Amino acid sequence: MEESQMRKHVWLVLILAFALIAAACGGDDLEGTSVTVFGPESSEEEAGALQDALDILAERTGIDIVYTGARDFSDQINAQAVGGNPPDIAVFPQPGKIADFARQGLLVALPEDIEDATTDNWPAAWNAFGIVDGTQYAIPTKTDLKSLVWYLPASFEAKGYAVPETWDELKALSNEMIANGDTPWCVGIESGPATGWTFTDWVEDLMLRFHGADVYDQWVDHTINFTDSRVEQVWNEVLDLWNTDGAVFAAGGTIAATPFGDNGQPLVEGKCLMHRQASFYSAFLPDGTVTGP
Repeated sequence: MEESQMRKHVWLVLILAFALIAAACGGDDLEGTSVTVFGPESSEEEAGALQDALDILAERTGIDIVYTGARDFSDQINAQAVGGNPPDIAVFPQPGKIADFARQGLLVALPEDIEDATTDNWPAAWNAFGIVDGTQYAIPTKTDLKSLVWYLPASFEAKGYAVPETWDELKALSNEMIANGDTPWCVGIESGPATGWTFTDWVEDLMLRFHGADVYDQWVDHTINFTDSRVEQVWNEVLDLWNTDGAVFAAGGTIAATPFGDNGQPLVEGKCLMHRQASFYSAFLPDGTVTGP
């Protein structure tokens, strides 16, 4: 595909492809090349490590790499792609959107040598996230461990709380904390145009727990609708927990008004005793906070 045609699409090669290309080409070949990268991570806490990696790559290859992050990435990338002014590389936070864009003809497949390198060096299950209908359009660049519950071990020990091992035990622990005058959870779901994604994480967890992988996959594939009784059951399970009196501390006043990243300080201060969030959340905790398994 010629360059003028290629730039009408979103070239979803992602950061790792840079390294593979750079390894195959001399620095002189890439000197002066300009590449734009667009993704959803915009704050220093979120995008700092990515920017550091890009800076190192730019220094070693001579590529001028410009990264832009925006909370409303999903809306902006849609407009850019349809408008014919996409970035060279887009960092999609959800595989489903990769599939949507690929089927609309808005992505360019990976070059054969890059695809071969990923096939030779990564397991099929990892590469599958970037493959749509048998064609590889993307390379996963990072993974976060979801479904973690951050808590203060010292507070648990001091108050005699045991770490639960089941969902029912977790609910019982929440009720025990409330009865003792403690607030179990810090929750916030505000994230600009992406507000609510933290709620979907809870829903996805419980969909798997209650109904298993087969039903979950049917939900993802739209074989079952969001109005399905099993989906509503899971929504209500989460909302019943959150809406229990005394169950949630929301730094912004309400769950919907509290930015998802604003729960680290209240957790450390003991205003709540648990916060459900991914492994990346350590970047949002106050400086000096010691974390560990």
